[in-house]
Amino acid sequence: IFGQSRFYLIEALLGRYRAADASIYSLHPEFITIESAVGDRTGEAEITVSPDLYKSSLFPLGEPTYESVRVPIQTLDAIVASLSISGRGLLKLDVQFAEHLVLAGAANFLKQVDTIFIEVSMDRQVPGAKTFLEMMILLQGLGFRYFDQAGTWREPGTGRLLQADAIFIRSG
Repeated sequence: IFGQSRFYLIEALLGRYRAADASIYSLHPEFITIESAVGDRTGEAEITVSPDLYKSSLFPLGEPTYESVRVPIQTLDAIVASLSISGRGLLKLDVQFAEHLVLAGAANFLKQVDTIFIEVSMDRQVPGAKTFLEMMILLQGLGFRYFDQAGTWREPGTGRLLQADAIFIRSG
């Protein structure tokens, strides 16, 4: 569908994901991969690593089976500048409760973005994280409006909505 597009995959635990299952990388050798966390600053950060990797987060999660490791962290603005990324695009964010930190480090890059797919939580899952309502207000302030949702995660048993992949598009 997007034959002329470039795909940048930024993942703090890229080496661990490749060790667990390298198939996505061999199927798509054209993907540009960057092993780094993304946030509101550049340097090093501590990341809480879940055994399945999927629930790993920049926020402490208080799980005794999770380990904590130091990883490089960059802003999206720094990554975009270092790779000379140009043109219009779509941004997909799923960083386990730290989406607002990524957006804080992307002020310049967001000028190139027309659509944002972003994981949002209905309630505050960990201290310092933002709720869906707070993210909606933040994104409106950055020039994006809520458009739709692309998937949901519900509490087993009750069906209560916990998280969703929300789609925001540039206003105007």
